[in-house]
Amino acid sequence: MHFWEPGKIVLAMSDLTFRTEIKNLLQQAGHQVLEAKDGAQALWVLSDHRNVEMVLSELKMPVLDGAGLLRGIRNSPDMASIPVIILGSEDQNQGILQCLGAGASDFIKRPFEPEEFLVRVRNNLALFRTTKGLAELTQADDLTGLYSRRYLFDILNSEMERSRRTMESLGIILANLDQLDRIIEKWGPMMGDQMIKIFAQRVMQQVRPYDKAGRYDSSRIVIVSPSQDDIGLMALAERLRLAMEEPVPTQGGETASGFISLGAALLDPIHKETDLNFLSRAEQAQLEARQRGGNQTRMAAPSL
Repeated sequence: MHFWEPGKIVLAMSDLTFRTEIKNLLQQAGHQVLEAKDGAQALWVLSDHRNVEMVLSELKMPVLDGAGLLRGIRNSPDMASIPVIILGSEDQNQGILQCLGAGASDFIKRPFEPEEFLVRVRNNLALFRTTKGLAELTQADDLTGLYSRRYLFDILNSEMERSRRTMESLGIILANLDQLDRIIEKWGPMMGDQMIKIFAQRVMQQVRPYDKAGRYDSSRIVIVSPSQDDIGLMALAERLRLAMEEPVPTQGGETASGFISLGAALLDPIHKETDLNFLSRAEQAQLEARQRGGNQTRMAAPSL
């Protein structure tokens, strides 16, 4: 996404007239707006929607005010980095200072000029995207550009927490490039690296925008797939398997096999399963798929 493109914004305001005015202003600028009448509803909206890039909140609201909403966002691993802009009046200086001290990204005083308001929204979005992009560079695997193993565990734990909070199932797929050792033995390590890059590229072509993929070890990639049932997870695994069936040209006009074995597992949000156990179930299923000849997927048994 370009730094200046419109974003998805949560608008938390109890004043319906003011909320409608701000919503219309944002929508005219191309932004997608999700409305909430107070801070508590805004937290629910945030937990239910992915890729929110900003929260605009009034300071004074019933149930949960702007300061409470800000604390809820900053204390959540899923949402902590989302910019929060507080809207208030001149007589709310004490509350404004508290919010800025607690991590509010900006404060806009009412009344304000529409042009200034939109510029400040745009600038905060651009800063968020720049910071996020730099962070992702440090979290990437050098060879494939996928998430690193270390950051993969952070993603997995975050999605497991979200799954338990929203009571939605979570799927993972562990895919292994079965012929990697033979490829390296026959054509050398550079061809091995090339195959791993192609593996990663084909994975990213098949996953959904909100799925996350990371390099687990030298020959394996893990895909974290939220809001997924067994049918959807197996369908994704099958797309990955078919994508890797296409041979890869090598030196001398030969081709290399990109066959993969895959293990899939689903998290039951009711069960308190650890990340290591969740991955272990997918790993055992992947090993079973390989032992059965590879180029296939096995679904892990449910956690006990």
